[in-house]
Amino acid sequence: MPGTRKITKPVRQAQKKSGRPFGRDDVVAAVINAAGELFSRSGFDGVSIRDIAKKAGVNHGLIHRHFGSKENLRRSTLQHMADAMLADIRDAGTLNELSRRAFESLEKHERFWRVLARTILDGRSTGDMHRRYPIARHMIDRVNAAMKDGTLRNDIDPRMIVAAMFSFSCGFIMFEPFILAAAGLENSKADDVREEIFSAAMSILTGQKS
Repeated sequence: MPGTRKITKPVRQAQKKSGRPFGRDDVVAAVINAAGELFSRSGFDGVSIRDIAKKAGVNHGLIHRHFGSKENLRRSTLQHMADAMLADIRDAGTLNELSRRAFESLEKHERFWRVLARTILDGRSTGDMHRRYPIARHMIDRVNAAMKDGTLRNDIDPRMIVAAMFSFSCGFIMFEPFILAAAGLENSKADDVREEIFSAAMSILTGQKS
């Protein structure tokens, strides 16, 4: 229709000047970022769609359009964070390096484990967290490969090894002050304790002293 471009162009320019997200990709990214921050701070039940929309700088109707519901938004937010963490570890060389990178990525993506912890504490099911588990799947594949090439003992279920990795990483990050105090290590540096645990775990798995 005549004049459409003359209307659309000024609108886009105005939205760019306002700093508000424009277009599907920008809106989705802004909403996921806002949801991650608010869910990690206040929990799922403590945040409304309107809160998220205000934080993201979008109309709340766009959240319903792109995500359907707040539950779907939480899943999408966690999945987005998990995919970002997978990118941090995908090209790691050895299993040792993979484990270290996974821990560092978990520290960097603090919102991820905070939202995850709040979801679990709220009594939600695993279906409320993820529909797929890219990090765990990648780590299991890498453990299997290490067993086949002889760099890792092969008498333990790879899934158990990855479960242990997750238990250590998540547990240490969330409860570090308590763990250090309970073990009488409050005067030790957290990084040093973590390094010792990594070394001990790898020596057990490889059958060699680190």
